[in-house]
Amino acid sequence: MEKTDPIKEKERQYALLQIYGSLLSPRQKEDISSYLGFDLSLSEISTELGISKAAISDSIHKAISNLEYFESKLHLYEKSQLIKEKINDIEKSKDEKEKLDLYTKLGKDIINGI
Repeated sequence: MEKTDPIKEKERQYALLQIYGSLLSPRQKEDISSYLGFDLSLSEISTELGISKAAISDSIHKAISNLEYFESKLHLYEKSQLIKEKINDIEKSKDEKEKLDLYTKLGKDIINGI
């Protein structure tokens, strides 16, 4: 099994939060935003909110689970990554005809939902 880079995993989770955060409960959204967005520890969040670290941990784990579930059904993060890769390919291309072909293909992919 491939070991995941914790920093990349947090970046991915934060991107999922940006995409699907409005689908979380207000409590989950606040907790995971503090944890991922402001890089606060469980202790800092629990102290700030006056609730136990266990409750914060549970809320964050449920939020991450929900975000992963939303992504497994909708694939919006995956699609955004594919679009970014295609845009990078376009930017790297030196040949104008190739750029036009890549733009056309990207446009078709977007229209067809990748």
